[in-house]
Amino acid sequence: MDVLPIQTARLVLRRFTPEDLESFQAYRSDPVLARYQGWEPMSYEQARSFLAVQARQTLGPAGQWLQVAVTRCETGEVIGDLGLCGVDESEGVVEIGFTLAQSAQGRGYATEAVNAMIEALMAQASVRSVVAVTDVRNAASVALLRRVGFGHERTTSAIFRGEPCQEQTFVLTKRQ
Repeated sequence: MDVLPIQTARLVLRRFTPEDLESFQAYRSDPVLARYQGWEPMSYEQARSFLAVQARQTLGPAGQWLQVAVTRCETGEVIGDLGLCGVDESEGVVEIGFTLAQSAQGRGYATEAVNAMIEALMAQASVRSVVAVTDVRNAASVALLRRVGFGHERTTSAIFRGEPCQEQTFVLTKRQ
């Protein structure tokens, strides 16, 4: 399934390119952003290799993540990324995650990007629902998920980065 690129009023969601390295490293090295994320900051060489893989990656088998660059239309600047992962191919379930540079937060970009990706995913016959998992302390992510129409499914205890936390799972199901 390849829905990229996706253009909105202010953004383009597209595959990463080697030219995105500096912007990618800038926000992915921010410890505040990394707090609730499943990824760890990378060296420049690791990031270069990661972006090369992501440039060719597709949304495929369960457990395989595809990272999608979120860029500003007018400048092409990478301001974040969306992560997509097949969870259950037979059930048509895709997981979504999102990261936005602190300098781009508070302007509706994340909502715009997630809405556009959800619309593109739900237009695919093979996708029936999209899930998102977030730490309950990540109030901005919880608010975004509610804003775009996800419903809270469950809260579970977990260990994340060596400390106990509560994770909330949100689900958005395709309307028949």
